[in-house]
Amino acid sequence: MNYPLKRNRIKAVWEWPLGGVGVVALLLVVYLLTLPPTLTWAHHGADGGDLVTAVARGSIPHPPGFPTYLLLGELFIRLPWGDPAWRLNLMSAVLAVGAVGLTAAAIRLLLRPGICNPQPATSNLQPPTSILHSPFSNLRRPQPRPGTAFL
Repeated sequence: MNYPLKRNRIKAVWEWPLGGVGVVALLLVVYLLTLPPTLTWAHHGADGGDLVTAVARGSIPHPPGFPTYLLLGELFIRLPWGDPAWRLNLMSAVLAVGAVGLTAAAIRLLLRPGICNPQPATSNLQPPTSILHSPFSNLRRPQPRPGTAFL
């Protein structure tokens, strides 16, 4: 039997005007709920102490120095609540969620909806990968993969 495609199908979350914003906001809430309160040595977080100390003191961590991390960390370290490690954990979570949002927006704007699906932008930043690596101060975390948009 031949089953024709239905034209009145339910829209995917990313096709709604604020659907992408909702998914990114939900991911941010998950990250905030799983944010470590201070430094953590879990999941190869050995650079966390070095980076938090460097940002808090205005010094340079071990080579190569990570200038972008230090500059962005200066903004988050000035927040009035939490200890310095928690503030940089918050920065890592916000940057990971921002990467998801920007990747999904770029995929949606650059490619036609019939060709790609922006939803895979979040595929590498969902549990268990992201919960283990993104919400703490470290430089090793999963990144969104725009190439998965064609899957």
